[in-house]
Amino acid sequence: MKDKIYIKVCFLIFFVCGMYFSKDFGISWDEPFHRKGGKQNLALIAKTLKIDKVLDIPQNIINPADSSKDIFGYGAAFDTICFLIEKLFRIDDLKNIWLMRHKMNFLIYLIGAYLFFLFSKSIFKNQHFGFIASMFYLLHPRLLSHGFFNGKDSIAQALVACSLFPLFLAYKNNNYKYIIISGAVIGLAITTRIPIIYLPLLFITLLFFKKLILENGQKINSKKIIFIFILSNIFSSYLFWPIIWESPIDNFILIFNKMKNHYWVGSNLYMGEYIKASEIPWHYTPIWILITTPISYLLFFIMGIIKTIFYQSRDNKQQIFFDIFMFFGFVGPLVSIAYLGSTLYDGWRQTFFIYPFLCYYMALGFSWVYSILLKKFPLRLNLIIILLSVFTFIEPSMKILYLHPHQNIYFNSLAGKDPMRNFEGDYWGNSMRQGIEWILNNDKKDGKHEITIASPYNGAKKNYGILTKENRQRVMWIFLKSNNLDNYEAVPLAQNYNLNTLSGKQIKYPFDYFITNFRGDKENYLKSISSNIYLDFNEVYNIKLNQMKILSVYKKTID
Repeated sequence: MKDKIYIKVCFLIFFVCGMYFSKDFGISWDEPFHRKGGKQNLALIAKTLKIDKVLDIPQNIINPADSSKDIFGYGAAFDTICFLIEKLFRIDDLKNIWLMRHKMNFLIYLIGAYLFFLFSKSIFKNQHFGFIASMFYLLHPRLLSHGFFNGKDSIAQALVACSLFPLFLAYKNNNYKYIIISGAVIGLAITTRIPIIYLPLLFITLLFFKKLILENGQKINSKKIIFIFILSNIFSSYLFWPIIWESPIDNFILIFNKMKNHYWVGSNLYMGEYIKASEIPWHYTPIWILITTPISYLLFFIMGIIKTIFYQSRDNKQQIFFDIFMFFGFVGPLVSIAYLGSTLYDGWRQTFFIYPFLCYYMALGFSWVYSILLKKFPLRLNLIIILLSVFTFIEPSMKILYLHPHQNIYFNSLAGKDPMRNFEGDYWGNSMRQGIEWILNNDKKDGKHEITIASPYNGAKKNYGILTKENRQRVMWIFLKSNNLDNYEAVPLAQNYNLNTLSGKQIKYPFDYFITNFRGDKENYLKSISSNIYLDFNEVYNIKLNQMKILSVYKKTID
């Protein structure tokens, strides 16, 4: 009983801390896009159900048949629920809207962690090891940070984690209730990240081999079980994906073909070189996982794989088949990406959904090392677990505290002293919030005077909504279409900005401050390390973590 209480207390502490610290994160570049998608999906649902007037939903929705499907193609359920909360609770101020979304994002992430605990407890038949497994899941610095602001990849990761518990019970007990639940949750996950469609196919294969090899005379109607699972999966995907309601098959194929190799003309900084996103090498995702996952986690993962291959009990065939299922749960997507030559963005965020499978093997390795130590050292059982846990989680836990709220730039020592020489840092621009707030707190102009801030690719403007209402009125934004200020093409984002000033170029660099996170700009990043001057600008503020300078704020010195 005491053990159950301490686990519940720990999750309660995580919940309270998450709700409190969610206010500290900036807005990633994709978040405004997702909010707009939620608005469009809710409008489509309301129009279909003829309740748009009741919900006071705007009429100017995008026609799915005419759109590129981008706005509807990701995370429809999460984005729609968040926008519905906006409407129902009349959350009008932008800052409160983003704070609410970050809280919701973390809540779902934490639910995923708790259900992963229940799954692991069932696997290991031990709640201590189940809790350790959930800590592998929760205390990954980079993924934890994404759990607050990534409304697509982290939600997909959480949904996959949620699906494993009913999926395991369905596999073990052939229970129709769990078959339906697992199919429904995986269907919801597919609407968030389409590549997760591999998971029901993998589970059906698992059920097939169980029927073929492990039945041992039992009368198991595998065809009925598979049929119910597929039906639950399809119905869930259809229900939670408004874009496919009108023409399910055609729209699904259209979105699948688009998302499996999404077109993007950008390049990724990888191992010191810029590589087109459409031409990444096969080892791109494995290397990113290797350099951004705590080394202790990687060691236990390797031990878990070794234990499964060489030391698994050959008598427990049911467990062997499930281990194989979990193995292909993370290998399958990696092989598919390499084979299809998929377009990938910075890091491995598009494959976060494989992390629960990695955690499974980390926990398996942890339990194996524990059993070895227990035989060799005459220590108390709980003492061994505590010492092993300290070794495992001390570094990632300290980094979570040290990097906050920039855990999303976590690298381990394998990435070198300054990983940003070879890999992108804060590629989503969350840190720009801190840069903007520093300007607003330190600029000596009259509070009524508008401060003009420029940033590449509109990065700073994305954090507009997280500012207080008073500060939002003090700022004007300039969109730089390149990192080179000498060749700028600025587009004003404030209606009352003087367009003639820009078009006539009466002022050199018509902005007070320039903020950059150095994305796609390795050359100027390296220059910034040795000099605080950027053309006619002086660096007045930066965010430096370890050896990485993830953000710089420059102030104009010459008018």
